[in-house]
Amino acid sequence: QDVMHTFRAGHRVMVHVQQTTVQQNAASGIAVADGSTADLIDCTIHGNGFGIDVFTSSSAILRGDISISQNKGNGAEVNGQSILEIRGAQVQMNDNGGIGLVAGSSGQVAIFGFSASQGSTLTANGNGDFGIIISGSQLTILGSDFGSGANIITASNNGVAGILVSDGFIASPFGTGKFVLKDNTTGLSFINGAGANITGGLS
Repeated sequence: QDVMHTFRAGHRVMVHVQQTTVQQNAASGIAVADGSTADLIDCTIHGNGFGIDVFTSSSAILRGDISISQNKGNGAEVNGQSILEIRGAQVQMNDNGGIGLVAGSSGQVAIFGFSASQGSTLTANGNGDFGIIISGSQLTILGSDFGSGANIITASNNGVAGILVSDGFIASPFGTGKFVLKDNTTGLSFINGAGANITGGLS
């Protein structure tokens, strides 16, 4: 475990963690709450009740190799106007008992337009229920640096849909996001007024 630094201001905490394994916790492996920020690099979160929970206007930044897999419930949850940012990371949310990734209640999952963010991947494979749910929230992929490689979202072999969008939106308008959906009961499902702008690839 290498906790680089922690800054506390009131109830808000900023923590930088790298090369850390979080496992065998009864509830969440990592909870980020009350306006706090967690910067996670090369971390493994597995065998917990839930993987990572980001809520109440908080944020988690994922970098390097991130594995959020084999948790009993959902792999990752983002709620309450919070954000999960993938910044140049290779993220696996595989083989969780519930859903790989859930973003709800005005949460956001984002790959922003920074050059360091391009070439990111998010894999949600083999989860018991859905691969990814975007509900009352948004999945955003930005960027124009085509030379850095595409950002790839893969959802396969999940128990229900690869990606379910309910009263939410997928925004990938600049050709830097590619979606690969295969071997799910349904690949991509839109309900309750959901929508998408996907440019760059849908397989």
